[in-house]
Amino acid sequence: MGTCDKHLFYQVPVTVSAADPTVQKIVRTSQAVVIAPICELGKASNHRHLAGAMAAVRLPLLHVSNFKGGTPEVVSASYAILVLVLPGESQRTWRPHEIEMVEVVADQVANAQIH
Repeated sequence: MGTCDKHLFYQVPVTVSAADPTVQKIVRTSQAVVIAPICELGKASNHRHLAGAMAAVRLPLLHVSNFKGGTPEVVSASYAILVLVLPGESQRTWRPHEIEMVEVVADQVANAQIH
């Protein structure tokens, strides 16, 4: 293992129950939510064990239907959850403008899915 290899990070897909209270809180709102690293979603997202503050936002998995009248109707069928993690070494917290930016990006990702 070379000196650069110790910094490699491999993302592993994780599954957390839809009944988990933190997951339910995230799915019920279109806003980003600061989550605790000790909750089930936080623990599942902390692959490096050096994670700092975490925020999560729902990403609607959109489907387009009903093309009557020329304007498609966008139907939200289910959600994915995007978890963002600040570096643990910094001891920083999420700032309001950063949370707002996360929400805007999540909206853009959802819109990009239908085009």
